[in-house]
This record gives sequence, C-alpha cells and structure tokens, in this order.
Amino acid sequence: MADSLTTPAAPTRPARGKVVTVRSRSPFRWVLRVIVIAYLFFLVIWPVTLVAKATFSRGLAPVLDALQQPEVIFAFKLTLSVAFWAVLINTAFGIVISLLLVRYTFPGRRALSAMIDVPLSVSPIVVGLALLLVYSGRTGWIGGAL
Repeated sequence: MADSLTTPAAPTRPARGKVVTVRSRSPFRWVLRVIVIAYLFFLVIWPVTLVAKATFSRGLAPVLDALQQPEVIFAFKLTLSVAFWAVLINTAFGIVISLLLVRYTFPGRRALSAMIDVPLSVSPIVVGLALLLVYSGRTGWIGGAL
C-alpha cells in the first residue's frame, strides 16, 4: 500500500476515438481573455449603459409617458403584426424549400442552397455598411442619382 502512494500511476491511454485536449496555463491566454472582455465592454456594455442612462436621466415618468402615445402604441402593434406574419411566411417557405432541397435533384439546386445560406453567413453589419456605401449621398454609387 505504501508503494502505491509513492509511485505515480502509469499513464492511461484514452479510449479509442476519444480526443484528449491538453491546455497549457500560459499568461498569454489571460491577456487574450482580458482583451476580449474589454472589446465586448466597449462594443456592447458601454453604449447600452449610455443609452439607458440618457433615457432614464429624468426618471421613469417621461419614459412611461412616451410609451403611452398613440404613435408608439401603433408602432408596437405594427411591429408585432409584421413579426407574426414574417414568422408564419418564413416557416411555410422554409419547410417547402428544405423539402425541395433534400428530396429532389434539379438544375440550380446548389445555387438555390447558396442563396439561402448567404444571409446566414454575411454579417448584418457588413450588409448595412455596403448599403450605406451604395446609397449614401454624394459619394455612393446610386446615392447621387436619388
């Protein structure tokens, strides 16, 4: 029994097909974590805090008054209606397109699949910047003609 306490155990091999990841504890990992947290702070937390601070600077009463205006109520109702119909239409078309892509082979199938995947792979920020560059005032490609 004394031998088992003093001698290290033989290294065991992982089960077949199992991947064992060994990570080193380097200070570089902590630096990267701090950079990511700082980046998220400046990108998300700080702007949201500034907006919330400006919104509630005069208390809760002005916010509640603004939420009770007829235009705001109409905007909320319109948003809910559009969201409901968008979900319903997207669900119907999504099911039909997915069945079409999985069950049948036809010319243009890969192109249709790529067109469906593009909005999922391109960031909305990139799309917004592209639209801004195309439609902006004097410097955009189409903006001057508008």
